[in-house]
Parts: sequence; C-alpha cells; structure tokens
Amino acid sequence: WQLVRRGPGVYDIAYFLSGALDENSGREVVIGLLKSYHEALHRAGVTNYGFEELIRGYRRALLIVLLTLSSVDQLELGDGRGVALMRGWMTRLHARLAEMDEAE
Repeated sequence: WQLVRRGPGVYDIAYFLSGALDENSGREVVIGLLKSYHEALHRAGVTNYGFEELIRGYRRALLIVLLTLSSVDQLELGDGRGVALMRGWMTRLHARLAEMDEAE
C-alpha cells in the first residue's frame, strides 16, 4: 500500500491513468476507458451514477492526484530512477489534465 486514501473510486482510476497511460494516448482512449469502467459499474448494479457524474469526479480526482504529487519534493527519490519516474508521471498527468480541458 503506497498511498491510502478514502474517497470516490474514480480517484483510483485517475491515479492509475495519470501514472500508467502514455501521455500520447489521447482523449478518445481515456474516454473509452472511462466508459468501460462506467459500464462495469452498471453491470455490477451501480445504476445511480451517471457518466457525466463520473467525468466530473474524474476531473476532480486528477486535481487531487496533482495535489498528491506536488509534495513529492518531500520524498527521497533515490539515485535518479525516482526522479525520472516522477518526471514521467507529471508529464502523463499534464496530458490527462489537458485532455479534460479540451472537453470543456
């Protein structure tokens, strides 16, 4: 358990996509993944959570991820690998945030 947080499940999606999905994937890929997640929730019986609400939550969660990563200067990042990891993550997070800005 690297980080433990309490909050909406969409935070986990934002955290994962901002950390793992290539920054050049594009908005269509992200929206497709969010739709798949939403459909899985619906199949599991979650029927009172609309896709628009999911998108709003995802946007907020990306900002929480940004807030979380903004304190990375307090961590020991090791011999350079950690610095490269965080640079890449911030690049991917920036791409995810820019995609959501385009959606406006």
